[in-house]
Amino acid sequence: MMPENREFLSRFAAAPGLAVSLMLADGTILYANETITRLYGGGTVEEHTGSNLADLYPREWAEEKIALLRRVAETDDRLMIRYIWEGKRIEAQYQR
Repeated sequence: MMPENREFLSRFAAAPGLAVSLMLADGTILYANETITRLYGGGTVEEHTGSNLADLYPREWAEEKIALLRRVAETDDRLMIRYIWEGKRIEAQYQR
């Protein structure tokens, strides 16, 4: 990621309560802010950065999310999904 893009993303991700991550289609996490790590059960930003969803979360859940990431990468679709994670209602947007 280019330094100017990282700076922009960091400012955007600093908005209170906004969970932000940037991932590759294979589920590799390039960027995650503190809000998203807390939302999904803890760990540090450093632990998430460079890890894969499949290494951090339940297999079935990770595979589903990776399939969505691949769909977005292949079709350029923008997806809005809603689901329940540990009793919390989550709205997530996937886009390229």
